Order: sequence, then C-alpha cells, then structure tokens
Amino acid sequence: KPPYALFGLVGAIVVLVIGFLVYWQFFRTPPAENQVATLRTNPVPKKHRRRKPKPRPQPENPPPATTSPESTETPPPAESQVVELSPAQIRQRDQWFAEARQAQAQGDIDKAYDLLAKARELDPNHPEIAALYNQVHQVIEAREKEIREAFTEAQRYGDQLDFAGSVFVLNRLRSRYPQRRDVIDALKRAYFNLGLSYLRQVRCNDAVDVFEQIELIDYEKRTDLMKYLPVAKSCVENNGLSPEQEKSVFAAEYLPILPPAPSPPGP
Repeated sequence: KPPYALFGLVGAIVVLVIGFLVYWQFFRTPPAENQVATLRTNPVPKKHRRRKPKPRPQPENPPPATTSPESTETPPPAESQVVELSPAQIRQRDQWFAEARQAQAQGDIDKAYDLLAKARELDPNHPEIAALYNQVHQVIEAREKEIREAFTEAQRYGDQLDFAGSVFVLNRLRSRYPQRRDVIDALKRAYFNLGLSYLRQVRCNDAVDVFEQIELIDYEKRTDLMKYLPVAKSCVENNGLSPEQEKSVFAAEYLPILPPAPSPPGP
C-alpha cells in the first residue's frame, strides 16, 4: 500500500483525540451530585453571638439603703421648719400683716415694709407675709435706684454750672416723692446755687424768686441758705450790687447737689 494512506489514518486518529479532549474539557456538564457536594463544602458562616456577662457576686450583707425606693418625699430644710407661736404671737403677727397691707394700699411703702419686717421676724415661714415682703422690697429697691440716678443727673448739670437743669430734674423727682427729705434737701441746694448764679449775672429779680422758693420748701428754716435773699432784694432796689455785695457773692462757693447715696433696706 502506498504510504499516503498510513499518514491519513494517523492524522484522523490525532484529530479524534484532540476533539475528545476539547469536549471533555469545555462541554461536559458535571453531574448534579458533584454540584451538591461542591456547594456543601462551603457552608454559610453562622452569626456571631455575644456571650452574656456573668453576674457579679453580690455581698452577703448589702448595706442598708438610706432612702426607701417608694418614698419620693424629702425632709424640709431647717429654715422652713414650722415655728410654734403662742396665741398672743399669732394675733400680733396677723395685726402687723393687716396694717402692712393697709399701708401698702395707701401708698406708704416704708411703713408697710417696717411692719412686714417685724411680722416676718416673728414668723419667717408665713407664705403670704414672705410674698408681700418681697414685693414691697422690690418696690423700695426700684425707688432708691430711681432717686440715685436723678441725683447723679442733677449733679452732672451742676458740674456744668447748669443749675436750672439741676432744679428741673429735682423738681420732677420731688413731684413723685414729695415727702422725701433727701430730695427736698438736694432741691434746696440746687435753688441756692441757681440764685447765687443769678446774682453773679446781676439778674436780681430772678435771684429773688429763686431764694423765695427755698423759703417755701425749707422745713428746717436754714438761714445759711437764705442769707443772699436780702442781697437779691437790695440788688432789685438799687438796680445792681454794691462793691461789698459783689465781693461777697463771688467769694461764695456753690454747694454740692449730690447727697450721700441712701442704702436701701436689706431683705
């Protein structure tokens, strides 16, 4: 036989072997059993679980609790303890309280404050007395603050030699507190300075009017504040000051308007 037939048979065998290998490698489907076995080799990991902490050992004899868990009440502070009053003290306390309320209704805040202070000292835990006492105290503090600010403003005008401005501020304050001695005293000093200023300007009629205002409100009748009223009247009659009067007027000093600041009573 010719050698070409042998070569063809060998080539066919090689092609079949190569085809079988390709089929086995790429196209063969593994059996289901092998797939299940493969899936079972990769189990799903379990969730991590925390371990419960072990209970701590408790002492055999725990210390007793200071307060009961069911009780929510706390003992009152020492200052709020009830004060035992005698029947006579109760009557006195109620009388002071009633008079204080009446004084407050009449606008006499200072009297009301004094009565409430005595009643509060006798019975410091009476709620109505304490409430009215605090209310009146706040009114007094506001009043004293207003007066101090007005004094400061009047003194500022005086430092600028604007005594008419001082008189205006203090007259406005006196209209609110007509019985305040310190307000009246400051107003008298402001009038004195204004009258002295008018005399230095030879405004004799204006000086007379100002010094007469001091005479009207001077409950103490202080002659030192009125000593220039005759000079002012003489200035009107003579149409001017004499050399001696002029020397005395310009040698006089203006008075400080601002008095010592009053301290409000404490609670």
